[in-house]
Amino acid sequence: MASFTIQGGAKVEIPQRDEIRDDMRGAIAERDRQHARGFKPMRVSGPGPSPAASTLYIAYGPESGYLWNLKLISVQLASAGTVLAYITSGAPGAGSTPQRLIANMSTSNVNQVVTFSSSQVMLLPDESVYLSATQNISAWFLAAAEVPAEMAWKAYD
Repeated sequence: MASFTIQGGAKVEIPQRDEIRDDMRGAIAERDRQHARGFKPMRVSGPGPSPAASTLYIAYGPESGYLWNLKLISVQLASAGTVLAYITSGAPGAGSTPQRLIANMSTSNVNQVVTFSSSQVMLLPDESVYLSATQNISAWFLAAAEVPAEMAWKAYD
C-alpha cells in the first residue's frame, strides 16, 4: 500500500490496483464456491422391468432433506411407441392412473426423450417418476440437479 499525507497532516493508506484486484478475485472465488456448495448433478439409469412390462416405477428420487430439479427423462422401448411420465410416491395400484402427469411423449418412437428447463419439475423427498408406455420399456435414464431442501433456490435456473 502506498502512504500519502493529506491536508491537515493525517496519513492515509490507499491500496494499489493489484491489491484491490487480488482482494476482488478472492471474494469472487469464495462467492462462487458458496454458490456451488450443495449442488450435485444426478444421473441415474437402469434396465426396463423384469419380466418385460410397459409400466415402471423408478425407485430413485431425492432423499429426505433434498430435492431434485428434473432435467431429462429418457426411455428406450422394445419397439416404437409412446410414453407418459408422472410424478408419484410409489407405483399406482392396479387400474389406477397417477394424477401428476409431467410429460407426454406422443410421437411413436423406440427412443423417447423429454427435457425440462426453468425448474419446471421439482421432485420432493419420497417422490419419483412413474412411466406408462404403449410398448415394453427396455431402459430408462434420468438427469437432475440435487440440492439440500433449504437451498432450493440453487436448483432454479
